[in-house]
This record gives sequence, structure tokens and C-alpha cells, in this order.
Amino acid sequence: RSDVSNAFSVKVDEEKQQEEVFTLSAGISSNKTLAKLASGLKKPNRQTLINPADDQALRQLFHPLPLSRIRGLGGKFGVEVAEKLKVSTLGDLAQLPIFTIEKAFPPSPTDHEKMPTTTAQFLYSISRGFCMEEVLDRTKPKSIASSKTFRGQLALDPRDIKTVRKWCSELCAELTERLDGDRKEHGRTPNLLVVSVKLSGINKNDNAISRSIQAPRKYNLYVEEA
Repeated sequence: RSDVSNAFSVKVDEEKQQEEVFTLSAGISSNKTLAKLASGLKKPNRQTLINPADDQALRQLFHPLPLSRIRGLGGKFGVEVAEKLKVSTLGDLAQLPIFTIEKAFPPSPTDHEKMPTTTAQFLYSISRGFCMEEVLDRTKPKSIASSKTFRGQLALDPRDIKTVRKWCSELCAELTERLDGDRKEHGRTPNLLVVSVKLSGINKNDNAISRSIQAPRKYNLYVEEA
């Protein structure tokens, strides 16, 4: 199947280069997670194959990646996993036996509400390149966002107005690009614009600030607003 997928991606890439001026990168694997990660490893115009049964391929391409590259491990849960298990990469996680992970994340009645297996089994399997997440048709997103987390030495000082403005400008530019793409694909514009900021080092019950306004109806006006 991998050979067929690889040949198909090469053929699509060649056709796109003949028709358009842009190139295509593709990731090929036996599951959604590995294929998605592989697609971004050797850009531009490269096809990357990761076989989860190939230990050398996993060690070279998959295990060096930080936990945050896995869907579901980029937020608070990812930080919790890193702190409880003392790991930072998928390779670190792959070194742990299942009973060590289960000790930190014992089975819970709510496990199956979020995933088809226990939290510990998910962490054990995903670190070894196994994923049961289905590939589904892309649905129209209900919201579009652009955000960035600043931790540790990268944390922003709110008094540094110049740096704060710089990052606000970059996030707005990224959001505008995504909104433009959504407008072209789905023929719609947003109804509401929201800005949210979460601060650390203060009262946990009062560390989020959010403001919203109605988005202008005309495309050029909401771009200016952003």
C-alpha cells in the first residue's frame, strides 16, 4: 500500500507542476498521524515515507519530534504528560513501559469519552507510531484562529509594547491569510472577531482577558479591523 501511495503522490506532484507553478509535498504512512507528520518533514517538493514497523525510520524521523507535534499533546495535557513522565520527545516517551505510563495516568471512566482507548494506551501506542484515528473528509470549520503560546524564556513582558505589537501584527497577518483562504473556499466572511489573552503568574481565576466585536460585513473592512 505504501508503494502505491508513494507512486500516486509522485504522479500528482508531476501533474501539478505541469498545470501550476507550485509544488507538492506528501507524507505516506499506515496511519493518519504519521502521514501528516511526514508531509512536513522534507518540504518543499518531497515525499516522505514512514513505516511504523521500521525502527530505524522511527528513530530518525519520528522519535526526535517534541510531544507537541502530536494532536492532543500540544496544550495543557501535553505539559502534564511531560511533567509527570519526565519526557520531552516522542522518543523519550517510547522508552517507557506501559505500566510506568499507567502509574502516572491510571484508567479513568472518562477515557473513552475522548478516545477509543485509555490515556496510557494512547500514549504508549502513539510514541511507537501506532494510531487508530480515522481519516475523515474535511468539514467546514466553525471558527478560524491564530494563536501562539510564549513559555519560559520566550514569555512576553506586557510592558514591552514594541514586542507585543510585533507579535499581534504577525498573528493578525496569519489570521487574515486564513480568513482569505476560507472566503475563497467557502464564500463566507466572519460574524464575530475575538481577541483573547491568557497571562501566567497571577491568580488562576483571573488570568484570561477576552474582547469581541461584530465583524464588518465587507471583506476589505474586516481585514482592516484584524
